[in-house]
Amino acid sequence: MRAQHASRARGIAFHRVFERFCAAYPDALPDNAFDLLIDIGARELGLLALDPEAMKLWMARLRRAAKALIDWENERRASHLVLAVEASGEIVFPVAWKPVTLTGRIDRIDADRASGALTILDYKTGGAPTAKQVKLMLDPQLPLGGLLARKGLLKDVEAQSVEALLYLGVGGGSGKIEKSALREGVDELINSAEAGLIARLNQFDDPSTAYYSWAMPQYENEKGDYDLLARVKEWRIDSGEPE
Repeated sequence: MRAQHASRARGIAFHRVFERFCAAYPDALPDNAFDLLIDIGARELGLLALDPEAMKLWMARLRRAAKALIDWENERRASHLVLAVEASGEIVFPVAWKPVTLTGRIDRIDADRASGALTILDYKTGGAPTAKQVKLMLDPQLPLGGLLARKGLLKDVEAQSVEALLYLGVGGGSGKIEKSALREGVDELINSAEAGLIARLNQFDDPSTAYYSWAMPQYENEKGDYDLLARVKEWRIDSGEPE
């Protein structure tokens, strides 16, 4: 299995493990929470038919992630409970040319025990976007998820204010929980994501609008899904010289 494909497969598997665990224990955690999480992980990874060496490596990584996660969860559950996992929903934007439906699925939603306010949470087994990238709408996934939650458009989640957007790094590489949270100006960020998406959709109603392969590239050497179709190598300049 290639490294990129292996990382993606491991990330998907870890997501399933955490989803199953949090669905089973949304409130206070049992004393043997670590062992329970590892048991779930062993079953999930066992479904992938990994070779013995890969299974050993992935389980070691999961144990590191699980230890850090359980420590974080025990502290977290004092003030929040897990309201939903893999919550899905949709919203229809009445744009000028044709209504467009946005569908989404959120890894996890926590609710503040005192106020009921929601935290939209995304597990990351790789790198998480920075707060600056989210504010610049380079990664609008969580703000748009917050929009669905705020409007009560997610299955089994009633409309409620959103207090935070949280990326939770649980890849197990560092043995620590890596957190990237946005707590200030969340409502404004959600409003900006909604307005920006509607404006972009309406922009595509103009026949003169170009369909760029990279609408907002962040780095010179990024690669996109449509680079071949856009013949990027023919116009990209690397090291000051055209290819």
